[in-house]
Amino acid sequence: PPRSTLFPYTTLFRSGGPNIGLECKQYLKNAGRPSLVAGEVMSTSPGNLPCKRVIHAVGPRWRSSSALNCEQELKNCVTNCFDQLEIEGFRSIAIPPISTGVFRFPIDRAAQVVIQAIMSRDGENKLPAKVVLIDTKQGSLHLYKTYLDSSGASPILDNVTDSEMRKKTTESCEYTPTAICLHPVVII
Repeated sequence: PPRSTLFPYTTLFRSGGPNIGLECKQYLKNAGRPSLVAGEVMSTSPGNLPCKRVIHAVGPRWRSSSALNCEQELKNCVTNCFDQLEIEGFRSIAIPPISTGVFRFPIDRAAQVVIQAIMSRDGENKLPAKVVLIDTKQGSLHLYKTYLDSSGASPILDNVTDSEMRKKTTESCEYTPTAICLHPVVII
């Protein structure tokens, strides 16, 4: 899609192949819209990526003058990802640090909002079987763990590597209703 349509997907399209971009364009064309707005999600096939679906989540651009609104938009975005996952019948999801790159959402605030969204979903007994928080920056994962710890969840540290997929490894923080793990997860 054009840069203004969703946001820079260079790595995703390079890794997943052109069909992901074509599906995004077709979705927007069918919806009669030029783009999604902050908080909205859509899903496509994974192209060449080793997963079942890709949920495209549009997070907010950070504006310090409307920080509370940005936080609510991010929480809505994460909640909508869970809703889309439920609609499609899947039981696991990997969530990157939405909006913390080019949209400049402060990682500490983003981590707190994402954990709040996860814990809220867990409190409603609507959390998928597996939630994996992914990032290439180890510092953000420590923030996720800190906020999970303060939420009352019990951490379990695990440094096991996935031997089947080693093309590109990144740290992750995995949360299920009964466990939190820090371990490498493959992101291609």
